[in-house]
Amino acid sequence: MQSINPEKGSSIVATVKNLIDFKVMTDSILSDAFASNEDLKNAQKDAFGQVLNQEVNSDSSAQYLSIFIHKLM
Repeated sequence: MQSINPEKGSSIVATVKNLIDFKVMTDSILSDAFASNEDLKNAQKDAFGQVLNQEVNSDSSAQYLSIFIHKLM
């Protein structure tokens, strides 16, 4: 099992927090400016799905979310 570098963990927590904040912001814009248009909601869902399913530097979003939740506890 790979050990978690504290600096890397802090960076991952900030990255996940920023992504969650961005999602909340885009949800608000979608709702307020576009009356929750279904086509735009689907496009947003697909785009976030693509970002979350990418593996970056051999790390997966599941690992990032796991570290994020661990840091919250």
